[in-house]
Amino acid sequence: MTDDDLKAIQPIIENCGGLIDDAILLVKAERYPRAFALNVLALEELGKAIQVRWKQLGVTITRQKRSAHIQKQMAVACLLIAEKVLPFYRRFFAGEVSQPVMMVELATAFINSDERRFFERVAAIELDRSKQVGFYHDDVTIATHSRDEIDADFTLQLSQTLAKAMPLLKSEIAIQVAGIFYEIMPQMADQILADRNAY
Repeated sequence: MTDDDLKAIQPIIENCGGLIDDAILLVKAERYPRAFALNVLALEELGKAIQVRWKQLGVTITRQKRSAHIQKQMAVACLLIAEKVLPFYRRFFAGEVSQPVMMVELATAFINSDERRFFERVAAIELDRSKQVGFYHDDVTIATHSRDEIDADFTLQLSQTLAKAMPLLKSEIAIQVAGIFYEIMPQMADQILADRNAY
């Protein structure tokens, strides 16, 4: 990443970090739904940084009928998936495994992964709906989780996802592969969600 590339995303990263810091303060105050909501906003800022990185690297993406919030969440999910699959492809291209073996190993790893579960949460619009619960108390919001279900562990899980994804902004190959997944994963979302409880 060049200095100019970094300069372009630095304000976004700083805002993301500030949202995470604020969420930590709310966790300490045991205000978990609002802390979770701030973590989702931080996640969306990270997604915005990924979108800027795609432009910097010349990666073309389409909107695919997603809201801006879901587009950003999906960008992070695809970056995490890219990082998950890259070691399998590296082994294949190095001649260490055949393509059929690599595909079986990859499928098995993906099915049982945190990355898959995170993708499912994004695709099912769970994070966005839980964010709404964190900010609003009304009968209009379609809640995926109740306020009582958004506890310290629930919030920490998203914090860990953010911590895992942030350093990946520096990996040009992961960013480029994420752009590919961003285009193809929505086509598989219905099947992945249909099999959600099978694994």
